[in-house]
Amino acid sequence: MSQSMSKCLSWSLRLGSAVTAAVALPVTAAAQSRDPHYDEAKSYGAVSVRDRDRSAFRPDGLRIGNFIVIPEAGYNLTYNDNIYGTMRHKSADLRHELSTGVHVQSDLPRHMLEFMAQGRAVTLQDHTEMRYADGNARLRFRIDIDHAHKIFGSAKSELTHEEHVEVETPSTAKKPVPLLRNHIEAGLTRDAGKLAVSLGGRYESWNFRD
Repeated sequence: MSQSMSKCLSWSLRLGSAVTAAVALPVTAAAQSRDPHYDEAKSYGAVSVRDRDRSAFRPDGLRIGNFIVIPEAGYNLTYNDNIYGTMRHKSADLRHELSTGVHVQSDLPRHMLEFMAQGRAVTLQDHTEMRYADGNARLRFRIDIDHAHKIFGSAKSELTHEEHVEVETPSTAKKPVPLLRNHIEAGLTRDAGKLAVSLGGRYESWNFRD
């Protein structure tokens, strides 16, 4: 390669690098100027789905001191053309479900206490062997020691029945399989602002009855 060609190639590379740098700098600066300012979103009227006010769609409940009691009841009627979930000899029936419960939640400035109890009775109109009743009770609490420390915990006990529509239900079961489940959890959380640490324990048991 001659000396003149080498000089031309060197000048071409320098010119290309200069043009690339001149183009890249404005693009980078423009990209930085277009970064969204999420902290200023609410000042323009933007509200996330989680922050929307849903108080108009929630039940008012009954206030008793510092607690709000919310009772509930429901009835469901379903027609099932294959109650046993079999390929052959399908049986159809009407399924009646009656549910009730009560939800108690605290309205305290700092601490939180929540209790819920629910029950459900299910029966089929012609197949009485498929009749069963479920129930559960739950408890959740949080004690705020100060702005950085809190104690939390929950407990739950429930009796449910697996019907034939569940994937895990044995295909040879003659009626819904009872399941007794217990759950206890408690711990301590330290939240210093930028860093939070939690320490606790949990116990859980599952008991499938024959």
